[in-house]
Amino acid sequence: MDRAAFPDCCVFLFGFFRRDFGAAGLYGMHDAGLLTGVQLVVAAITLTLFMPCIA
Repeated sequence: MDRAAFPDCCVFLFGFFRRDFGAAGLYGMHDAGLLTGVQLVVAAITLTLFMPCIA
């Protein structure tokens, strides 16, 4: 893929949206009874602290 076709701002936006949609999925799983409160907290912290490598 051409670097000009995929600027750095897109990488930042994809990371932002990944976290938002991940948090929404966790909320849905908690409402459905698939996650306990402790599991939800651990998953949210892991999702928040994960930093992708932008090489």
